[in-house]
Amino acid sequence: IMVGTGKGAENGILIKSAESLETAHLVNTVILDKTGTITEGTMDCKETVVLDELFEAQVPKALASLTAALEDHNATFTAIAAKFTDPAPWRAEKTAPFSSRTKWSGATFEDQGTYILGAAEFVMPARDPYLQEALYEYSRDNRVLLLAHSDMPLGAEGLPSGLHPVALILLQDNIRKAAPATLRYFKEQGVVCKVISGDSVETVSGIACRAGVENWD
Repeated sequence: IMVGTGKGAENGILIKSAESLETAHLVNTVILDKTGTITEGTMDCKETVVLDELFEAQVPKALASLTAALEDHNATFTAIAAKFTDPAPWRAEKTAPFSSRTKWSGATFEDQGTYILGAAEFVMPARDPYLQEALYEYSRDNRVLLLAHSDMPLGAEGLPSGLHPVALILLQDNIRKAAPATLRYFKEQGVVCKVISGDSVETVSGIACRAGVENWD
């Protein structure tokens, strides 16, 4: 045990108990979280895919105004704010911050209606085939958020009626530098790695593929 603890320390491994060292050789499956384990917990906003050309000029204005109006200091909003750095052109009349329950955030802007940003399956659960196909295509390599617009204001609770898909926001999680080598080591030792995550299956599979998780598909 003393030798094993010393070897572990040389390789940056902290052994918390003798039992954990003794039973390590019995492990055949490791269950991983995604955010903060395989990924750094940060992301980059790669691009926007406009779904309605009538809103093409409005998309960057909406995103700049949303990130300015909402105090959602999470990795998603940080990445979007870093991409759309122009001053917010619209004044928010009412806001709805991101909630882990609703999976969306939004704001009603003066003379501009309401813009909602969030997971498509929560923002527009009844999706047309065109939107569903676009989501499937881009989710294989990205984390995808839907930007939707409504002429109606935010209510006391829930989404406004008449939501219309405007654009897809493509973000990419940054993989931890050590993750691929660690996953390779597990594979060499005959240990199977599995990922459990609250994100969409397509998004998690794409990240697992980039990181080198076996059977990512």
